[in-house]
Amino acid sequence: MSLDLQEHSPLRQRPQPSPAIAALDQEIRGRYAKRTGTLASFLQQWIRLDASQEQFFSARGTNGENYLQYVLSQWDTTMALGVAETCLIFAESTAAGPVIDFLNHIDAKGSDIWHYLAENLRRSEDDETLAIARILIKLEVDYCRKNNEDESPLGRLLVPEVKWNSINALLAAKTVTLDEIEASFPDRLAANPTLKAEVVVGIFNSDLSDNEGKLIRTMLADVLSPRAERPEREKLARAFFDYVGGRRAETVLMRVVETDHKDVLSEMLRLLQVSAEENNLAVAAGDQQEARANQQIFMYRRLGKRSKVFQNAIMKAVMADRPVYVSQLLGLLRMEEVAIARRNMKGGTDREVITVDKASPAPANPALSLLLQQDARGNTGWHLSVLHGRPECLRKLLFGLSFIDTLTVLTRIPNRYNLTVVDLTSIKDAHVKLAQEVKAQRMSLEDAQTWLTNIKVVDKRIVEFLTDLLRKADDAMSRTGGGATLKPSFDLARIPTIQFLMKEGVNMAPRPTGAAQR
Repeated sequence: MSLDLQEHSPLRQRPQPSPAIAALDQEIRGRYAKRTGTLASFLQQWIRLDASQEQFFSARGTNGENYLQYVLSQWDTTMALGVAETCLIFAESTAAGPVIDFLNHIDAKGSDIWHYLAENLRRSEDDETLAIARILIKLEVDYCRKNNEDESPLGRLLVPEVKWNSINALLAAKTVTLDEIEASFPDRLAANPTLKAEVVVGIFNSDLSDNEGKLIRTMLADVLSPRAERPEREKLARAFFDYVGGRRAETVLMRVVETDHKDVLSEMLRLLQVSAEENNLAVAAGDQQEARANQQIFMYRRLGKRSKVFQNAIMKAVMADRPVYVSQLLGLLRMEEVAIARRNMKGGTDREVITVDKASPAPANPALSLLLQQDARGNTGWHLSVLHGRPECLRKLLFGLSFIDTLTVLTRIPNRYNLTVVDLTSIKDAHVKLAQEVKAQRMSLEDAQTWLTNIKVVDKRIVEFLTDLLRKADDAMSRTGGGATLKPSFDLARIPTIQFLMKEGVNMAPRPTGAAQR
């Protein structure tokens, strides 16, 4: 679908000059041709003449446009810059009234100066057009006003391709708000929440990839400042954590964790924490425990949001090899059951366990629930760490787990093809299981060969780390004598891939644990 929602803009057609505009244009160009010096200097002298001033401010074109709009419609940015610089000089004097009216003039089709300038900026963000933009910004000429065709200048600079030099010129003077961005969209786009969210995510993704995240940084600084209001934070948080867009249907957070913008992620996660707290202010006034529990649920639901291929932000950070990001994301969630102590009728205390995700194998443990999520191929973050050669990410994902949980996630949770994390370090074990998958026609021979090729080159550091970790876990379990009786803190039977493979008749009996072998 094309996002050029204003592709039939009447501003793209060059109007013929009216007699009044033609006479004014001829007068200015004819007199300037006989002068030396800059165009702006000439105009500043010429416009002081009463007759010239009257002609300059009153001339209207065939579409009701004034002279500045006319020269912009002709793509003549040299003349337009001279006019704009002249307006800037007079706007800062006692004779500002007519100039301000001139710069805020609206033509017969509802278009203002910014509409005309936006068309020039879309063609070329050269020094002259950007200089004109800075003048209009300095003089606080509205860049959000819509014309009769439901077109906003800001919208033209954002869709279908963001003109970042122009947007950065705006950012240098003020904060461009999310309200302004969404208000700049045509009504038919704004009325479609899914499409609106996709366009907003596309703008932010472009900011991250093409503009060093300057727009996002500015917005975060604005909403996290003491002067900002809660509704502003809530709206931006929705855009970052709830809106999805792009072919992979990802949130902005998912794209941030793929980048080097550490400061952006830190501030974005601070916004998430603040939003979680503010969302539960009323609850906190009566019960701090319940408020903290609700905050965990609030953050989990946003961190646990998944893309089209069922990958969450943790998985994206793993594939991008961002172990620090993995720690930051997990650090927001508790690696234990969320529970509230309640006074009972007898004066004692009852422990009420709070469900964070009823579909999770660990429904009350937010951090573990996030880690146990599986993508479309049934891979967990642990699987992806091995497959993509991310030893530091794997360490972060295993940090804080008990020995029994560690053993279980490494040896008992299969992906869609019945491969556990440890299987990915053993070409022999993987070959046996993949052969069974091919025989059962759950995967093609070509796919199985691709998996084996990838497993053959698994990072040796990961193999050594898992070998040592499994040995320590086995030793610890043997010393305590609890290996046969202890159970993990989550329900294996609720793992989606285990349910699928059991339905397919695959033997899910646990394999003996031990050092991973190549």
